[in-house]
Amino acid sequence: MGKTVFTDGDPSQGIVGTIVTAAFLNAIGQARPDGLDQDGSLPLAFAADTGVPNAYAIAPSPALTQYIVGMPMGFQAANANSGASTLDINGLGAKPLVHADNEALALDDILAGQMVVVIYDGANFRMVSPVPGVATEVWVNGTLAAYATQAWANGTFAALSQFAASLGSPGYMKLPGGFIIQWGHQAANGNGNGTVTYPVAFTSFSIPVGLVDSNTSSPLLWASSVGTISFSWTAISIGNAYDANVGFYWIAVGR
Repeated sequence: MGKTVFTDGDPSQGIVGTIVTAAFLNAIGQARPDGLDQDGSLPLAFAADTGVPNAYAIAPSPALTQYIVGMPMGFQAANANSGASTLDINGLGAKPLVHADNEALALDDILAGQMVVVIYDGANFRMVSPVPGVATEVWVNGTLAAYATQAWANGTFAALSQFAASLGSPGYMKLPGGFIIQWGHQAANGNGNGTVTYPVAFTSFSIPVGLVDSNTSSPLLWASSVGTISFSWTAISIGNAYDANVGFYWIAVGR
């Protein structure tokens, strides 16, 4: 409701009742939350934070007299948070300030100066405004550009630092959970056989999943003695002789 208050008045005491004019009705019909103290104005569901880190406190005017389920409120945070936090409005008592899914806040889920919007659920203030940092960097050409610090992995957010990579040849990419993809090129060595050492060691197993001839002789290629740090390879040409002039591309996966 806007500020406008109706009164019957009291003619015996010279108190004039509400006079219904066009301006009066327009003020009611066009009421907007501008925080002004005049007919047709609504209070702002917003206030600046005056609390301390992890204990936010605001005092919107006119003051609330109770917390109401479904009540929205906004505030500008004075401080970043370092963990679980609370919000107190008009001294009615601090309530947990949590994520929309009711999970406690973690470090820097609120930053100093951030505009925060919450809704009261009867026990907690649930933050419905975006959390900063969930998408601030992206992986571009082997480096982190400025758009996503986290990625979704195994049902949770994983820091992109877990996606360590070297995108040269040979190269590799590590994925959350320990899975690794590696690749490279083996040049002809004059023997037709040899060993490929991985750029990084696997911890438990590896599978060379592809050997592709990079020359035109199209020999028979196979891998053997597959380990966590290397695999052996052999190239046989027509006639079952070692093909000394073979180079090939390889890819391996594992943990």
